Amino acid sequence: MKFRHYLVFVVKVRENKIIVRFIKQLKDEGVTGIEVNEESRRVFFTIPFHIVERIGGLVEEYASTAFYEIKAKAFHNLGYSQLRRLYSELVGKGFKNIRLFSPRGSYPRIMGFVEDHTPLFLEVYPRRGGRPGTVVIRVFKYTPQMPSVNLAIPRSLFEHEYKGLNETIEKMTKISGEILRVEEEIKELILKVTKTK
Repeated sequence: MKFRHYLVFVVKVRENKIIVRFIKQLKDEGVTGIEVNEESRRVFFTIPFHIVERIGGLVEEYASTAFYEIKAKAFHNLGYSQLRRLYSELVGKGFKNIRLFSPRGSYPRIMGFVEDHTPLFLEVYPRRGGRPGTVVIRVFKYTPQMPSVNLAIPRSLFEHEYKGLNETIEKMTKISGEILRVEEEIKELILKVTKTK
């Protein structure tokens, strides 16, 4: 199980800039999966951490405003019963702010904050319909003062305002050690649950 680290960008392109040129330059840098809303002049794209330095200058040149979300994502092969065991293991390991949800008409999932005073939010979905399950770690802008998870968390809590390349890299560096620690714990517990019959 390998985690991938990336940023999800939402860029509002300046009125005096041409959207098509911005998209072309993003593609020249290897960015794929670009979505555009021409009416609102917004461009949505996802990039891995390692190319943020190459993209930062483009964002600064073309954006009137920009927001990004920091994420880590991995795939697993846990079914629903194993997901329940993973939840028990996580709670036993000290992840006391997470919950196991089974929303009506949807798949069960584990969601919650990793710890009381950290902005990391964990989501674990089981495999379903032949597709692998996912583990997602998202970074909030700040540590929310919420005792439990609300399934309707506003997207704005995940979005960090882009204020320049240096600040973005500093923020990613600051939180990456915490993300890596949580990833290792999750991998260890998923391996344990997978081996348990």
